[in-house]
Amino acid sequence: MRWIRTAGAVTLAAAAATSVQAGVANADGPRRAELRTATVAYGPACVGQVFAQMVSTRVSYPGPGLPAQDNRGVVYISAGGGFVGVSDHPGRPCRVTTTVRWRNLWTGASGVVAGLTSGNLVPPAPQEMVSRVVRTGSGPVEFTLTTDRPHLLERNVLRVY
Repeated sequence: MRWIRTAGAVTLAAAAATSVQAGVANADGPRRAELRTATVAYGPACVGQVFAQMVSTRVSYPGPGLPAQDNRGVVYISAGGGFVGVSDHPGRPCRVTTTVRWRNLWTGASGVVAGLTSGNLVPPAPQEMVSRVVRTGSGPVEFTLTTDRPHLLERNVLRVY
């Protein structure tokens, strides 16, 4: 009985050490936030969703043999969409202007990333996306996703390195 208790304690200690090591190993890993919202797009019958992904990394590696770069206060933002329906331009996918607003909750700095996003799910069509690198500053940054058509408002906060 004592052996079983000891083996259980050893297993528990090993699991705790593994999770602590995993936490330490991932402490500098990328931080991500995502937003998704339902919306309509331009056309008589286009409906779907737009999304935005925000990523913050402490260090970036520009290429093999190049030194690592301090990436604190920088966020990579990409936005796109997927729709079902009939576009107002035959032969083109459904589209909508997507806007990602950001505001650093510590400094008050703010900005906007906006552009045309498109993409049909049925039939599949190439997707137009918006991608930007923005300097938000470190700390908690609130992101808001909207479109220029009827939509649901989405917000999320990312702790930027």
